[in-house]
Amino acid sequence: MKPLRVDFKKCNKILHQIIDKTVAIEGQHLDIWDVKCKGNAKERKEYYLLNKFECIENYYHYECLDAWQNVEEMEHDVGSDSLYLDVIEIVTGKKLPLKKGLI
Repeated sequence: MKPLRVDFKKCNKILHQIIDKTVAIEGQHLDIWDVKCKGNAKERKEYYLLNKFECIENYYHYECLDAWQNVEEMEHDVGSDSLYLDVIEIVTGKKLPLKKGLI
């Protein structure tokens, strides 16, 4: 079996983008949302660095990334967003199909 080649630099960059966006979204709703870490932005970033998958799942739900059945629908609504596609693949375990009927 050929070992996987993981681009850790790219993964780290994506993770930090997700953390920053999640912290920003939560910051607007801390008084009404039930989030595990209600500290300031720096404390929430540190929390999410320790709880990466929780952060990715929260971002998936905050941005309603389950709203599209395929890339074509997403692009129609919000344009092309590679971060959204990466997050969808991480959370669901599969890539979003390009068009209806394609897997």
